[in-house]
Parts: sequence; structure tokens; C-alpha cells
Amino acid sequence: MVYAKDHSHNKLNPELFLAEANPSLWAKEYLHPEYNASMDMEWVRPECWDIYNVPMFSEKFCDDFVNEANHFGEWSGGTYNDNRLQGGYEPVPTKDIHFNQMDFKSTW
Repeated sequence: MVYAKDHSHNKLNPELFLAEANPSLWAKEYLHPEYNASMDMEWVRPECWDIYNVPMFSEKFCDDFVNEANHFGEWSGGTYNDNRLQGGYEPVPTKDIHFNQMDFKSTW
């Protein structure tokens, strides 16, 4: 994959963050091969119009994203206190990492 001049050297998989810099290569690498075919939507049955499954990401994306999150490593504590949130209160405690912490929000 071609890297942008401004990619971050502290990323395990810097190409994961380059969707805007090189969208066609990013899509080829990280979108599921059947993702664009699913946009046709003619396959959706009338009796199940609100329930369907669309393959979006490739296995490589899933593997790279999980590895990147683990590499970043700043998981929340899974408690009601979360300093990342305004007010610091988490009504549904989970152990997670926010996209903006990993600099992935603009890619998403």
C-alpha cells in the first residue's frame, strides 16, 4: 500500500488510517470483496426488508484493527468512571477504546 507523507510512525498498521489519502487502495485492501455488490440491494426480500447482513470489511481489516487497538493499549477500565467522557460518568461500563483515542475517527 502507498503511504501518505504524514502517516504516523507510532502506528502498528499505518495503512489502516489512510482511507482519505488513498481511498481506492484502502478499499481494495480493507473492504470485503462483496461489499460493493451488496449496494445493489435487490437481494433484500420484501418480508425481511429491515433485517439483512452486508459484508463490509475484509478479514485483513478486522485483524489489523484488533491488532492496532491492542497495540494502542489504552483500554477503559470498565467502570462507571470514565475520564474520556464529559462529566466522567459511563452509564454502561465497557472495556473499550474510542476511535478518537486511536486517531481513527476521521477514517471512520
